Amino acid sequence: MKKGNAVIFFPNHHLAYSPTTINLYNELDKLYHVEIVAPNPSKFNNQKLEGYIVSYYEDEPPTLYTKIIGILLYILAKLIYFIISKPNPYSYITIKNWLKLKKEFVKRSKNKYDVVVAVDIPFLKIASLYFNKIVFVSLEIIDNLIPLLKSVNKEKIEAVIIQSDERFNYLFEKEKPRKFIIQNSLNNTIEELNINKVNNGIIYSGTFMQSFGAYYFLDFLNIYKNVIKGYIKGAILDKDKERINTQYIDLINNNTLIINNEYMSNDELIKYVSQFMVGICFYDIENIKENRFNYLSAPSGKMFTYIAAGIPIIGSKISGLNIVDDYKCGILIENYSPDTIFNAYQDIINNYQTYSNNCLKASADFNFSKMAIEFMRYLNEK
Repeated sequence: MKKGNAVIFFPNHHLAYSPTTINLYNELDKLYHVEIVAPNPSKFNNQKLEGYIVSYYEDEPPTLYTKIIGILLYILAKLIYFIISKPNPYSYITIKNWLKLKKEFVKRSKNKYDVVVAVDIPFLKIASLYFNKIVFVSLEIIDNLIPLLKSVNKEKIEAVIIQSDERFNYLFEKEKPRKFIIQNSLNNTIEELNINKVNNGIIYSGTFMQSFGAYYFLDFLNIYKNVIKGYIKGAILDKDKERINTQYIDLINNNTLIINNEYMSNDELIKYVSQFMVGICFYDIENIKENRFNYLSAPSGKMFTYIAAGIPIIGSKISGLNIVDDYKCGILIENYSPDTIFNAYQDIINNYQTYSNNCLKASADFNFSKMAIEFMRYLNEK
């Protein structure tokens, strides 16, 4: 029997691609009736989350009028910040979206929730205006939003779910709310992975973006197209589709690059990914000018997909991917030249079973439900 109600406020359009949010819903669902509130995914790729109770609100582009109002409010908020150091949420959310969000929060503030979850800083700020106790889930650390976090009444933060002590201390220098370290990992319920491997198949899983080192992968394929077969599994934004279809069209025409953007559940994705030899997990560090700490310190969701699938990783040498070194489930590199990537691939292939077994050991240790045990015990004892 359920012991109450819970709500998760999710701020972005890619809810269907957020393992933490999906798995947190599944954990909460063991104790509560759960609802997610999120913007319609039309701005991303229209993929809605199936099989879950989700209330989508429309997130339309601002009109000229609301843009002008938003700019004026932004300037006002900046003045307020410099004068009294108390930033206003208007400075980070357009007026039109704020009015829609206010409606969603006000409507739910009239309900009795035993657990209120706000994902990332803007929604934490807004939730703190309508609820007294909030579980703050930190997925993205955006530097210019930290002043907004500082303006939140910390007594309203019931608990923080975050990926590492490093990231927690970056956000909370003085006041330290109760924290639970839970990775952006998967619940691997697959009993049997693919043993029939795609020969020399290397996969890039997740959203295809330059900041995620996607073009290092394609440049590598260009040089080793006669040896390696590349796969992309994930969403690709229109600007990147255009670039691929011009600059890298030969890879597609020669069947060296296969793109699969079909949506899959976590279990389906793990099974699909397990057919490949190696997974790519890069960051274009030199071109990341903003929010560098967020990128470099965050354990990547695609890394957890790969280890759950038992496929070794070639990744960037950053603190967020230390698990790869700690468990010896892949090779981290600092130089992204095609030769460096290929040498790492060869090293993995030469000792493949050891690397693959280490992936599965790491996946077992970082299973989401296992990491959430302490948090769920805390809720159960409230």
